Amino acid sequence: MQFKLESDQSYSVKQTAMEGKLKSFAIVMATGIVSIACGQLNLWLISYGLLALCLASSAYLLFYNGAQMKKHKQLAIAEFLAPPTGFDFYTIVAASCILGSQFLQIVYLPAFALLLWLMSLIVWAWLSYSLLAHFIIRQSRLELVRDVHGGWLLLVVATQAVAVLGTSLSREFTVFREALVFLSLGLWLVGGLLYLWIISLIMYRSIFFAMNSNSLAPPYWISMGAMAISTLTGAGLISTAQNSVILSQVLPFLKGLTLLYWVIATWWIPLLVILGVWRHMIQKVSLSYDSQFWSIVFPLGMYSACTHRLAVELNYPPLMLAANLFAYIALGAWLITVVKMAYASLPAAVTIK
Repeated sequence: MQFKLESDQSYSVKQTAMEGKLKSFAIVMATGIVSIACGQLNLWLISYGLLALCLASSAYLLFYNGAQMKKHKQLAIAEFLAPPTGFDFYTIVAASCILGSQFLQIVYLPAFALLLWLMSLIVWAWLSYSLLAHFIIRQSRLELVRDVHGGWLLLVVATQAVAVLGTSLSREFTVFREALVFLSLGLWLVGGLLYLWIISLIMYRSIFFAMNSNSLAPPYWISMGAMAISTLTGAGLISTAQNSVILSQVLPFLKGLTLLYWVIATWWIPLLVILGVWRHMIQKVSLSYDSQFWSIVFPLGMYSACTHRLAVELNYPPLMLAANLFAYIALGAWLITVVKMAYASLPAAVTIK
């Protein structure tokens, strides 16, 4: 076993590359939804532990990103306005809403959940209109091959995450029930429309332009995750319909569209597995840790959560088996990713040969 110290020059290059680089909240999203999935399995000790990790990760990311933005303001703004990275900022919204859902389902703190929802709604509106307006009026044109990828669907995930938490809060704060329900229903429908727009671009880019192993990165799993969280939103609206004048009038529509979303999410899974096998086994792309792997863990956990909720609302027990299976798969994927992250985080100055 031989240890080799990394050169000062190499370290300097890596440090320079990280200047202004912000970290997404994907790890909070993935850990939070796996925590909820473990709650469905009555694995409460694990669920509480994952909630604690969510809080610790959120605190670290807020501190780190705040320091980066203060020190490298212009670089951070450039990253926000760049088409390949701008949509990563929606992880802030999705992570906050999932944490809010944990405050309702894992530990009962509705006031904190409401605060997180209000903050998420404001940030979602600001991100959506500022980012999309910038893309429309920017002088340089977007390049389909370079700029469009699965990460764009984080816009859909964030929209539906706000709707999910809003629907849950409508059952806690009955005074504002109809207002919260109406807003959540609107966001759910907007999220579906945004998915159609973005997935059309992604499929056009994937089929009519050359794809390589680097192009098919883990964020393409969000194609499934966006439909899974749309299913979860729809199932939540269905459960609220009996106490809502608005939703009771469109209940058959809610059930039909929610089931369609779940079928689309399910359809994606075999294709994404095949593409993953092609990427890592045939194209020999390394399975070493990449922060983008959280983009796989989150959709798996979300698929478990939405299938569990749909099974309850449709009173169809076979779906519960699938929900439990994917909960264990998501937990396993989370554990593997954490181990790989921990190994990759070992002191970079020491290389083991």
